[in-house]
Amino acid sequence: MVVIRPVDYEFPSTVDHDDLNWLIIEGHVRAGDEEWGFRDPALQVDDARALGTWLAEVLRDEVETTVDGLFDGEPQFSALEPNIGFGFIARTTTSVTLRVFLRAESAPPSRRSDSAGRQAEFFVDLSLDADDLRLAISIWREECALFPDRFPQ
Repeated sequence: MVVIRPVDYEFPSTVDHDDLNWLIIEGHVRAGDEEWGFRDPALQVDDARALGTWLAEVLRDEVETTVDGLFDGEPQFSALEPNIGFGFIARTTTSVTLRVFLRAESAPPSRRSDSAGRQAEFFVDLSLDADDLRLAISIWREECALFPDRFPQ
């Protein structure tokens, strides 16, 4: 289970224009025997909107699955900050399978770095039926609409 949502701007004040569009993303994840949460600036406003668009494209069968679900460690959808990424693994007649990449502060506490201090790769595969994905996209877009672009370029 992976639940993410935008909850605030990283800098609620509009003083520093360079970082006005960073969003705090709150997440709750359960994978295997581990369960954890995170709350970090992981997406910019444009990234959050683009995620909704990408998920809608997956739903409409406009995104190709990766070969055998292999990503070589890189998600198909990612943002400037690599904490959260997504890949499209498979489609059946009733569901889609997404791979959610969780890195750095978004990863499980036990996997945030290895013994050499490198950030370990971690992902969760989610199977969703079309109605659940449609609902998730709708909720994501409604939540993102609460955070307009404060410094359009």
